[in-house]
Amino acid sequence: MSDKKPTGYWTYDKCLEMAKKCHSKSELRKLCPSALNAARKNGWINDYTWFETLWAPRWNEKTCYIEALKYTSRGEFKKLCPTGYQVAREKKWLETYTWFAPTKTAPAGYWTYKRCYQEAKKYRTREDFRKSNQSAARAARKNGWIKDYVWFEEPFHWTTELCEMEARKYNTKEAFRKGNGGAYIYTRIEMGYLIVLIGLKKQKSQMGTGQKNDVRKKLENIKQKENL
Repeated sequence: MSDKKPTGYWTYDKCLEMAKKCHSKSELRKLCPSALNAARKNGWINDYTWFETLWAPRWNEKTCYIEALKYTSRGEFKKLCPTGYQVAREKKWLETYTWFAPTKTAPAGYWTYKRCYQEAKKYRTREDFRKSNQSAARAARKNGWIKDYVWFEEPFHWTTELCEMEARKYNTKEAFRKGNGGAYIYTRIEMGYLIVLIGLKKQKSQMGTGQKNDVRKKLENIKQKENL
């Protein structure tokens, strides 16, 4: 995505503010090439003295370690401080940053029961676990460990009974749709409007006894399948 700005946007102060986020010209070029171009064109680049005096000696084992402490994962370190990350990676110091979350490309066999359990304890739901650490969640599901994470909150699901109760609050399909879109969609897709027909007062009053009984039988069959 281009970072092109309108003519005159990059003033001295705006360029300086952007430059302060970086430790070198190369970082500024990656972050915002248009700001770097404006700074060069106007001769402001010479004012960014930390590019010259701070960068070369900055990334030793100690300063990389201190910088790494600001982040919770290798990905975050790489994104927010690419040059420091690169030095740490080349020097193999990344392995000593034990607080970093495991990478998604963990070696085969890494996700043991204990590691998956400890990782899962960081999350409240299965979905949070899956989004935050796919490889750990995959290992837990594959090995059947997921059932041991009893603290996970169960996601809410519409059922036939709940939808029927909800439908009884409304007189028409349109009112049902506007009043509770989630329940309405479930009845439309999963139940084929059966709950709507049996639940909505207006539709119910228009059905004959035989039709009502037929719908009720079909509805009971659906409920039985849900309970299997």
